[in-house]
Amino acid sequence: ARIRFVMALMASTGLRISELLSIELQDIEKIDEDNYMINISGDRVKNDIDKRVPICGIVSEYYNEYMCERK
Repeated sequence: ARIRFVMALMASTGLRISELLSIELQDIEKIDEDNYMINISGDRVKNDIDKRVPICGIVSEYYNEYMCERK
């Protein structure tokens, strides 16, 4: 479930691998029932600009599966 979520997130958002691997659970903010937003601070990004990356659609389903598996 984790690999499926990571691959879908990379394919749908264009995140760099280093940015994706630096994401922590506290960076993920729930927007509404099925959608999330990843907030990445500028000090962890190549161009030093804060990023907000949406998790929605099938990727949010993969995220929910991954979180269930983590429990």
